[in-house]
Formats: sequence, C-alpha cells, structure tokens
Amino acid sequence: MVKKIVLPFVMVSLVATSAMAYGYRYNTVFRNSESPFDYNNNWAPYSYPNSIGHLPSPGNYAEGGEKFDLEGFKVRESGTYVYLAMANSFGYLAHSTSFNQNYRLGDIFIGKDGGNPYQFAIDVRSSISSYSSQKSNEQGNTSFYRTNGSWNYIQNVYGSYYKNTTIRNAAGAHEIGSGASQAGSIEFAKTYDNSFRESGFSGPGNGDTWVWEFKIDRSLLGSFRTLDFHVSLGCGNDWMNTRYTAEAVPEPASLFLLGMGLMGAGVIRRRK
Repeated sequence: MVKKIVLPFVMVSLVATSAMAYGYRYNTVFRNSESPFDYNNNWAPYSYPNSIGHLPSPGNYAEGGEKFDLEGFKVRESGTYVYLAMANSFGYLAHSTSFNQNYRLGDIFIGKDGGNPYQFAIDVRSSISSYSSQKSNEQGNTSFYRTNGSWNYIQNVYGSYYKNTTIRNAAGAHEIGSGASQAGSIEFAKTYDNSFRESGFSGPGNGDTWVWEFKIDRSLLGSFRTLDFHVSLGCGNDWMNTRYTAEAVPEPASLFLLGMGLMGAGVIRRRK
C-alpha cells in the first residue's frame, strides 16, 4: 500500500521540479524543457534599406541585432485551452541610446481561419506592472479583446520605420485600437530566463531571453481550423507571424463507426 502512494508522489514531485527549474508556469508549451527559440531567432522578416539585410534583426548595425530581437513564438493546445509562448531579447521596452527612444513590444493579434485580418488581440501592455523592472518575473491576468477591425501601426516616433510605408504596412498591426472591445480575461506569465541565455548570438546584445506565456480559454476563440498570430516591435525592426493548425478531431461519423466496430468485436469474442 505504501509503495502505491509514494511512487505517484515522487513522480509528481519530479514533474513539478522540472517545470519550476525553467521558471515557466505553462510547461504545456515547453515540453521536455524545449527551447523558446525557433526559426524567427536571429532572422528578420524583411530586407531593410541601406543593405542591412536579414541577420540578425534588422542587421548587425548600431544597437540593432540581438538587442532588438524577437526570437520565437510557439503554440500548443491542451484540453480546453490554447497556450502561447513568445520569446524576445529585450523584455517590454527596447531602448535605443542612438535615438534616445523606447520602442515597445506590440500586442499579440490573432486571426481565425484566415479571417479579416485579426479578430482578436491580447493586451500585452497591461500584463506588466512596471516598465522599469524589466527583469522581474510576473504572472497574473490581462485583457483579451475583439479587435472589431481596430488596431494601430508601429510607433510614429523618431528612429522608427513609421514613415517608410512599405515597412510600416509589412509590420502591420502593433497596438490594439480604440474601437476594440474587451471579450474576457486570460492568464499570463513573464519569465526572465537565465537558463536559456542565448549562446552564439549575433551582436550587439548580450543574449538575454524573456519568455511571455498566455493561456486562452477556447470558448473565447470559438471553433477554428487555423489561428494566425502576429506581434511586432514598435520601431518596425522585427515582427513575427505564426500559423497554428488545430489538432485533428475525429468526425462524429468516424467515432460512430469505430464504436460499432468495437461493439461487434466484443460480441464475436463473447460468442467464441
């Protein structure tokens, strides 16, 4: 009897320790300590002017590169929730001493089944308590919006690409607009992660990594086949677009046929 109780307890303790070791609250996204970096890491989505190029974001130029880098975006489903994880190298604000300007991380926009163009958005700004305490770990709740087609472009400030209409349009939605309406509340967790400090990064920068996680109740999204996620940095130096395809769910007819087959097999076995 003792063995039956102790073993599950030990297993649960090990799982909890593994999750806590990396500071992540929603270890559903990071299975087996998966890295938060993905194909977006050290890669800019646009060939910027002045031959800056794609590597890193938007090139090894002044304070660019790793210091202003969006590094990964991952999506997973589990039960009745959709989990998101987003990594970057600057937290919420990327400060440029060259332009004496702060550039904000954008809100996360979500389009459903290729809809026009984003039906939902996550308010990232309200998910932090202080812009100055960048390296603190935080968790709590933030607002989930219906965009109603209302959103703003990247920041119209000195040093941004706002006046370059090609880049501004490519960077797309940055901040939730005044015409959006709150649809609910979702959980978030922000982690400053030394354990995933990036090695071999393209400077300038220091390889720091912040991971933002969000947990969305599927009832807020409704049924979907695909979800398109978008987030941009306020200066227009970097943005990420990620498409997620829903996990396959057997159709009712298929489930019925499977059930009938199993029932038939059971009847034959009883007769034998």
